[in-house]
Amino acid sequence: MIPNPENQVVASTLAALFERDFADQASESPVDLATWEQTLLGPALSFARRPSKRFRARLTENFWFLFGGDPTKIPTELPNLIELIHAGSLIVDDIQDGSQTRRGEPSLHNIIGTGPAINTGNWLYFLGLSLIPQLRLSPAVTARAFQEVTSVMLRCHQGQALDLGVRVFELPRSQITTTVAEITSLKSGALAELCGVLPGLATGAQDTKLGAARDFCRHLGVGLQMLDDIGSIRSRRDKGLEDLQLARPTWAWAWLAEVASDVDFVRASRLARDVHAGADTGELFDLLDRSSSLGASRAGAHLERARQRLDAEFASSPAHTAIASEIDRLERSYG
Repeated sequence: MIPNPENQVVASTLAALFERDFADQASESPVDLATWEQTLLGPALSFARRPSKRFRARLTENFWFLFGGDPTKIPTELPNLIELIHAGSLIVDDIQDGSQTRRGEPSLHNIIGTGPAINTGNWLYFLGLSLIPQLRLSPAVTARAFQEVTSVMLRCHQGQALDLGVRVFELPRSQITTTVAEITSLKSGALAELCGVLPGLATGAQDTKLGAARDFCRHLGVGLQMLDDIGSIRSRRDKGLEDLQLARPTWAWAWLAEVASDVDFVRASRLARDVHAGADTGELFDLLDRSSSLGASRAGAHLERARQRLDAEFASSPAHTAIASEIDRLERSYG
């Protein structure tokens, strides 16, 4: 992935928040500033500077414009708080999954250790939350924003519990699709919701438009996870390997459950159990790849429904066009 200068925005935000919380108190703290920088700021900065798609930040900015926000006064805290929470979730996910790499570099826990990485990820969660008061909204809207963000983080953890605790070969065939859909909605879909909801709250949007933004962003998050799961089988098999070894229920399994013959599905389930125990993954990759064409079609249809939800509530505008273009760009990037 090509490094993007936009990644420095989150890094700059991290440095500024560190300055806010530590540098101004340096003369009063028994711990010198350099130690805080080494143990807290440094690991977070090293992760934040890695290249990423940063689509949540751009989506948040576009919704600010779509809701009629002043283009010269977009609060940088809006996209940054979502990016900080997302970064924290990736660090923690990598620990829970035993992932070796993230964004082209070793996973953070493989560099600084599991304990410090957990702390860094959790710090980023709360650092994101600490940006809400800086939006300078009314007390009622500030309380609503806190409620929305904490609700999303709660749902993300509920989805992660399913993702970590369910083995695909233990699920009845009839429950695979509903389980995958629930995991994706609670994780990818919920976090994406904030990209539309927070700008809507900040600009005083009507509930109908806020609901449309929420639905669109959730469907977008789910559709992009579908594309990500396809890529993990077709092209990014390092990530796919991880999912197979952990026997994770993914969209590739949901589509296989839909189209495979009884014989092939029983064989795939047996292979999933064997791979989880350490067997080779080649044959299972091949079986799952057979449903990837259906998956591409389903992902495209899901994203089209998201577009239609947006079109139904928002009139055509430059921001509307920018969001549509962003969906097209993301579809290509997952290709």
